[in-house]
Amino acid sequence: MQHNNNIDQKKLISNYFTIINNNAHIDGFRNIFIKPDNRTFTFHINELNKMVDKICELTNQHDVYYEVCLQKESPLPGRRGSEKGVIAVPGFWLDIDIKGGHHIEDNLFPDLKTSLSFLKESIALTPTLIIFTGGGIHVYWLFKEPYLISKEHDRHLIS
Repeated sequence: MQHNNNIDQKKLISNYFTIINNNAHIDGFRNIFIKPDNRTFTFHINELNKMVDKICELTNQHDVYYEVCLQKESPLPGRRGSEKGVIAVPGFWLDIDIKGGHHIEDNLFPDLKTSLSFLKESIALTPTLIIFTGGGIHVYWLFKEPYLISKEHDRHLIS
């Protein structure tokens, strides 16, 4: 049976964002950005398919990054979202880099197995989601529903 990798990739990306959006019923935006061009693309939370299509298009030629938290509004051209613009936090997350590939630092985990062992031994909570990024892992502990930020006090509590 043949698989269409493009369809599989789209489905995986769509499932990922559906999971981290965590049934957020708010009006917010998610930014993706690319390197080395440092361009930002902004999508309303309801534009999941459009965002996934753009990510798939960009991954052929660029390193694509995304913001985990939802932003209140679209950033200025060439800028990314900011902490002050965050309106919804889906949970806590951790980015663990692995030595090699595009990482030049020496103080990283030597391989995936070591990083997963560290995670298991160091943090008592079972992650909701672990994503292999190619250069490491992203680990997520998602809340039952997003933590909404409507005033500075909320932002202070979550930071």
